[in-house]
Amino acid sequence: MGESGRYAAVKLNTDLIRGIGKWDLTMDAKEVDDSEFGDGWERTDVATMGWKVSFSGLVRPDDPFQQALDAYFLSGALIPDIRFYLNATVYFAPDVAVNPEAGGRVKSQKFGQDKDKNATVAYEISGSGPINRFGG
Repeated sequence: MGESGRYAAVKLNTDLIRGIGKWDLTMDAKEVDDSEFGDGWERTDVATMGWKVSFSGLVRPDDPFQQALDAYFLSGALIPDIRFYLNATVYFAPDVAVNPEAGGRVKSQKFGQDKDKNATVAYEISGSGPINRFGG
């Protein structure tokens, strides 16, 4: 059986960012071509790894943590303590134990409004350093 999103969340440290209803984390590895003259088949190897995450939901103008994300975007500062919860106890976060400079930067913010719906917001975070799964 799959994992329900009922207890999923996005948090700054342990503080809930209100209004968020969806997140997607992508971790990938860059490939390098290890082929040489005379090879009949391409050979590749894995080089550096990276991650990015997008999350979206409803605008909550009074939420201090949505306001904090706005400030992170404007300053370009690294966010070391952002967490993406799968459920009440399992989450992904920058692994500052492995690399004290790990974190993410708000790469983009997108706000939307429709005449018959609530205002929406979407963020994209670009990772720096490792991310790991914790809890469970």
